[in-house]
Amino acid sequence: MRSPRLACLLVLFSISACDQKETQVGPYSPNISAQFTNRIAELDLPGVNAHFLRRGPEDVAVMLELSPNLLQPILAAEPQQGISALDAMERYQPLVLLGSGFATHAQSLEPVGVLKIAGLEYSPLQPHGYTRVVVFNDKDLAVIHRNEVISDNHENAIQLGPGIVERGQLDISERDLQRPRYFRSFLVLCSERWLVGVTTTPMHLRTLGQALQDYFAGQSWRCNEAINLAGDRQSVLVVRIGEEIIHHGDIESEKVSFLGFKPG
Repeated sequence: MRSPRLACLLVLFSISACDQKETQVGPYSPNISAQFTNRIAELDLPGVNAHFLRRGPEDVAVMLELSPNLLQPILAAEPQQGISALDAMERYQPLVLLGSGFATHAQSLEPVGVLKIAGLEYSPLQPHGYTRVVVFNDKDLAVIHRNEVISDNHENAIQLGPGIVERGQLDISERDLQRPRYFRSFLVLCSERWLVGVTTTPMHLRTLGQALQDYFAGQSWRCNEAINLAGDRQSVLVVRIGEEIIHHGDIESEKVSFLGFKPG
């Protein structure tokens, strides 16, 4: 159950919900995106660096570079029951939270694909559909194809997809440009860093992939995997700054699962 203290500390703008009535603004409005981007630009957190994807004159996505030496991944999930991003921040105490995992349909809390936490499997592997499986123990975050074996050494696993970038190559066809654009949340695994991100404007996956590839080339990063998480209203990125949290996306409604990162 959410504590009154955390509810009071939740701010999107620098306004305390305990001092005055919170202004209700949709989680996808331009004003919300601009405020979030501005706060991210001011981040000063150990093991976290901010980056911004730009297409033309505007930023279109926020990325957080995470140090594998200072942070460890966790899965936050309550299958069947669901958990909100806000409750996950309180219960699991991550520094960064990214969501969400896939569900059978928009209002469902039934996970699609494998969901394994601390050695316990809550949902089986889905042999069709989402092609990537993110696996890890305490530190070793990796991606395998759904056709590969999830070993007992992989204590945690979550099925995601599609792979926007697979083995260093853009893997989204031009047909994607004929589909609707959505807000996206995504995970990137590079040789020396992890990246978590959210788009601040609706995007096609191919456009996002091209922007990511261009950015990696400019930074001289070797990033072999970029994976799509559930998008649209499931897309969320939350960051803890001291006793405050900032976010992009809906943190109130229950979702099936989140990928978090905490000091360790």
